Amino acid sequence: MKKLLCFLLAGLMVCSLFACGEKETGGEDVIPEGLAIGFGQADITPPFGIPLGGYGQVENRLAESMFDPLYATCLAIRDGGDIYLLYNMDALRTEVDWATEIRYRLKNQLDIKPENVMVMSTHSHSTPEHRNGTVKSMHWEIYMKGALEAAEAAIADLSPAKLYVGSKQVEKMNFVRHYEMNDGTYFGSNFGSTASGFKGHATVGDHQLRVVKIDREGDKADIAICNWGAHPCFTGGTDKTEISADYVGAARRALKAANGMEMFFILGAAGNQNATSQLPDEQHGLDNNSYGQRLAEEMVAALENATQIGGSGVEILKKDVVYEVQRGSADPITLEQCREVVDVWNKTDRATGNALAKKYGFHSVYHAQAILSNASRVLPEDTIELFVTRIGDLAIVHAPYEMFSDSSLFIKEKSPFGEATLIATMSNKGWGYFPTQQAYDYGCYESFGAYYVGGVAEAVADTYVEMLSELKK
Repeated sequence: MKKLLCFLLAGLMVCSLFACGEKETGGEDVIPEGLAIGFGQADITPPFGIPLGGYGQVENRLAESMFDPLYATCLAIRDGGDIYLLYNMDALRTEVDWATEIRYRLKNQLDIKPENVMVMSTHSHSTPEHRNGTVKSMHWEIYMKGALEAAEAAIADLSPAKLYVGSKQVEKMNFVRHYEMNDGTYFGSNFGSTASGFKGHATVGDHQLRVVKIDREGDKADIAICNWGAHPCFTGGTDKTEISADYVGAARRALKAANGMEMFFILGAAGNQNATSQLPDEQHGLDNNSYGQRLAEEMVAALENATQIGGSGVEILKKDVVYEVQRGSADPITLEQCREVVDVWNKTDRATGNALAKKYGFHSVYHAQAILSNASRVLPEDTIELFVTRIGDLAIVHAPYEMFSDSSLFIKEKSPFGEATLIATMSNKGWGYFPTQQAYDYGCYESFGAYYVGGVAEAVADTYVEMLSELKK
């Protein structure tokens, strides 16, 4: 009996030592091995009266009602180490100073490393126009509060997960909005198919829908990452005054109602691609719900033959590309005409502005606006920050601009990650368009207003392929 008591006492002492050892290290929870992913969401809907963006105007398109709320969605990802966050905001563009502030607050309040946070936007054209300084300051805290709430919810929701990727060619849901005419000229953007002499689209579109299913243990809801390239502008327009997440919000609702899955949307190559109306009568502004429903159905179909993604670990690779800036040298008379066009446009409507623009020999109000913008630039070149995120054998290419379908198809074809390669535009910054050299050659408003000179899209696409190869190795 004495020996037994001694043995029990010794055991208790050993247990106490282990307990003391754990306490001295801070009592931290043991981080489970393997991939864990959580989902969070927060409302970031602005107040009525705020100017809406997406069509160049910042003065006369005020929000009068709400079609559906705007959200910040967040994925928290951990694979045995640090936590990484992927954000997507229902916003027109990713404001670089907002992304910086979000990272700063996450570091201070949740101890998330700034370099582990990627911030994207859905590019809905029925969200606030932040080029207006008053709007930006009004909406700042709404976004910041939503970002932190979504992050906290996603981290609390972390659960063991497996990844599956599926893809599907989806026809007649997006189209290249630049057109070739019978006389060999090009017509763009948006109006070629209704013009006389229309021959066909200027280049090949990216009609591939890619979906990643995040299959989680227990009673946690599964998550679907939707990667699709088409401008979300059904609910937008210079005469539309409704706040809306556009077809993205409709797809989220449809997917959730159909099978309980949460949706994290990643906008693909939409720089030269628009969404095709799904209504027989082509009522452009009434179509976001039917389009979102169809997109959710195609997502489910794409996952029917999904394959599991292997690999382990999470990693973000960054590279810088220095490229020449597009600058103007217009004479004073031309600049004054451009100012007049833009002023008329802001105070009236696009049709009136376009009429004056054509009178002065400009392509459109966007052309006049671009001439003014180019003339104000002083830097001969600037740095483009490129990121690629690897989650196991899944790769996400983060483009800080609106990518053209040509670039998207090139990157996906060359990627060593194969089908498990996603294109995420409007990431970490909103540089505007990066047109292909072909688009610069035939001329379109995207090339007029581009920040960089021709060749930038091809140079950046080559760098992305190099980065993907480096991560795969």
